[in-house]
Amino acid sequence: MKISKHKKTIVVSKPKPRLRPKSSFKRNIDHRKPLQQLGLLQSSPVSPQKDAIFIVGGGSSLQDFKFNRLNNVDTIAVNKSIYSLKNPRFFITMDYTFFTKTIDRKWVLNPLTTKIFIANFASGMLTYDDGKIVDKKCNISYDLSYCNMMVSSYNSYGIGWNFHDFRHGNNSGYCAFQLALIMGYKTIYLLGIDLDTNQENKLYYHSGYGSDNFLENNFPNYRRHWQVGLEKLKKYSNIKVFSCSPISWLNKYIPYKSIDEVL
Repeated sequence: MKISKHKKTIVVSKPKPRLRPKSSFKRNIDHRKPLQQLGLLQSSPVSPQKDAIFIVGGGSSLQDFKFNRLNNVDTIAVNKSIYSLKNPRFFITMDYTFFTKTIDRKWVLNPLTTKIFIANFASGMLTYDDGKIVDKKCNISYDLSYCNMMVSSYNSYGIGWNFHDFRHGNNSGYCAFQLALIMGYKTIYLLGIDLDTNQENKLYYHSGYGSDNFLENNFPNYRRHWQVGLEKLKKYSNIKVFSCSPISWLNKYIPYKSIDEVL
């Protein structure tokens, strides 16, 4: 197991491959230990303060949601939802363009939020060059100085129980789900993880993502990853996952609870 550092961004590099028995999915180890070993900043959390966490995506089901209702609970902000949340416990993205397109960078200075970037090495488009990640398709080097931590992910489907086996699901929302599992939360609530549109055919409660066609075309792929991950979790774990979106495609696989039932 090799851990290296670059510009104060903690990097989790790929371990040597080894066979993993089916029992590896059972929660018989301390899944929070890998994060403790990484030695995050003192202001960053190393274990859950509470048993439950709320993952906040950008789905249109959050159109009129009052985000201050989440001020006193643990949250993971996915992409642009970080602008709607006050002091999220985590921020996560696998979309490097988020850093190049965003204008308001106040969230970068928030010491209460651990900021994590997931590098999708399974795509075949990324490589290491002189300690930096290089996107071969776009011919750019990633500047991850905004992040506390970078995780290299080499698999998309299923579930991993530590950062060296992080499954990215081909979307940042799934990365947040995987993070919550690794951090040891026992109950996970999904807000704005719709994987669908509302009656007005809107994808987001906010703007700034460009054409909707890209995501609509990728929904089948995202849905397959979520379906496989949730089925795997149900088979090997007692962790509870609830959808708090009345229009989420995931409601056919996990129980739905309105946010009023939860908060």
